[in-house]
Amino acid sequence: MLAIELFGLSRAGKTSTLRSLVSHFQEKGEKCEVIGRAPVDFKNCSDLEEFHHQMILYLEQRVPEAKSRNPDYVLMDRGPYDREIMLKVDCDDGQVGSEFYEAAIQRLFRLQPQVDLPLLFLVDPATSIARIKSQKDEGLDYSYLCAGLNTREGVAGLSRLFDSYIALQAAKTKVVRVYADGNVNDTLDSALKNIASKKVKNDGGVAGI
Repeated sequence: MLAIELFGLSRAGKTSTLRSLVSHFQEKGEKCEVIGRAPVDFKNCSDLEEFHHQMILYLEQRVPEAKSRNPDYVLMDRGPYDREIMLKVDCDDGQVGSEFYEAAIQRLFRLQPQVDLPLLFLVDPATSIARIKSQKDEGLDYSYLCAGLNTREGVAGLSRLFDSYIALQAAKTKVVRVYADGNVNDTLDSALKNIASKKVKNDGGVAGI
C-alpha cells in the first residue's frame, strides 16, 4: 500500500492528476481509495478555528478508514501537509490563537507519517491566477474556491502561499515536488515517476507503475 497526498497551489493540476492516477492504476487492476477534499464549508463554521478543526477531523477519520480497506493506493486530494501550511499562515496572521494552533499542528504531525509520499504541485502564482480566469471564462465550475479551501487569493496571497510551500519542502525532505508547469500529460508523467521512485525504495521493484 502506498498513501499519496497531492497538495499545493490552486490550479496546479492536483485534482486532474489524481483522477488520471486513479484511471491509470485501475486499468492495471490495482485498487485505489480516494480521500477527496473535505466536505467542510467555511460558511457553516462558527469561526476559522472551527473550520480548521473540522478539516483535520475529516482527515483523522478518513485516512485510517481508507487504509483499513487495504488498497494498493490511497490518494488524497490535499491532506495533512497542505493543512499545515493553511493553519500556519492563519496563525501568523493572528486569525487563529496560539493555543489552538499548537494543539492543531500536533494533530497534523501525527497524521503526516500516514502519508508515504507527499507530492507538492506548484506553479507560478501568476499562472495560477491565469488558469483560474481561464476556467471562469470557459464557464467551468470554480465554486470550490469560495468554500474556504484556500484562505488566500490574488497575487500577494498566492505568492505568500507559494513561499510557504517552498519552505515546507526545504524543511521536510519527504515532500517531493511535481513538475506542474507543462500540460496535463507532463504533470501526470512527473507524478508517476515520483511514485515509481518511491515504490523502488519501498519494495525494490516498480510493480504496477
